[in-house]
Amino acid sequence: MTQVLDELGRFQFTTFIDGVNLHTIENDNPIIFHDVTVYTSHPYFSPAPVEIKNLEITTEPVLYRGLVWKTFEKYYPWWRVSFGVRRNNAAVSKFENILLVRKRTKASWDEPGGRMPGIFLQPNSLLSISVFLNGEVTIVKVDLPVGVWINIAVSQTPVNYAIYNFTIKINGVIFYEDVNENPEIFDNVDVYTTDSEFPVANVNLRNLNVLSKPFSTNIVPNNGHVWKIYDIYYPTWRQSLNCKFKKSLNRNVDRAKNQNFTHKSKYESLNRNFCQNFYFEN
Repeated sequence: MTQVLDELGRFQFTTFIDGVNLHTIENDNPIIFHDVTVYTSHPYFSPAPVEIKNLEITTEPVLYRGLVWKTFEKYYPWWRVSFGVRRNNAAVSKFENILLVRKRTKASWDEPGGRMPGIFLQPNSLLSISVFLNGEVTIVKVDLPVGVWINIAVSQTPVNYAIYNFTIKINGVIFYEDVNENPEIFDNVDVYTTDSEFPVANVNLRNLNVLSKPFSTNIVPNNGHVWKIYDIYYPTWRQSLNCKFKKSLNRNVDRAKNQNFTHKSKYESLNRNFCQNFYFEN
C-alpha cells in the first residue's frame, strides 16, 4: 500500500498484491499525524495465524500547497530548522516555496514573525533563505544544483537572554552568520510545506526537523509533575542530571551533610554514582 503525490499534485492511495495494482483512489484530505505507533498485532485483538517477512514502512515530508507540517503554541528565539533538499528541474520561472515558518496571524511578509525562516526557489534557480533580524528582512542566497542532495541547517542560538546568533550551515559548514539583538517569542506558529500563497517548488525534501525551546531549560520539581513519557523503556538505560540546592532549604543541606558531604561557602560539587554536579548556593 502506498500514498504518493502524483504529477498533478494529488495524493493517490494504491493497494498492490504481488505487484499488481488492485485499487487506486484520490485522497483529497491528506493529514499529517504525530505520535504514530505500528503494531504487529493490535493489543485489542488476537494475533492472526500468519507469519510476516520483509516488513518495511517509510514516510517522508512532502511539499503540498498550504500543508501545515507542524504547529507551535510558542515559538521561542532559540530555534533550529534542518532538512535535506534536492532540486529536480533545471529552470525556475517564478518564486516557489519549499518551507515557511510563520505566525498564524501574519499581516505582512516583512514584519516580525513573517518568516522564521522562509525557504524559497528564486527565478534564477538559487535557494533563498530569508529571516527577520534586527528589524529588517535578511535574505541569503545559496546555489542549488539539479539532482544533488544538500543538507541545510538554519538556527538561532542564545548568547544570553537578549542576543542570539543566527547561523546558516550548508552540509555542516557555516555559510552565513549574523547576530540578532532583537529576539522575540511568538504565539501560534505554523510550519508550512509549502505556504498557500506560493507555487510548490519542484524539489525533494528529507530529514525535516524543526525545534524551538526556551532559553532556560531548568526543571523545578513539583508533586505529580510528568517530565517525559517513553513508549518503550529498555532495560539498558542511563540517568544523569545537574542539581542546585539553595542553602535556605535546610532539610536538603542537612540531608547532604548526613551523607558525608561537606558544605563549602559558595559551591560544592557532590559526586555520586547516580547524579553529578550537585551545588549548594549561599
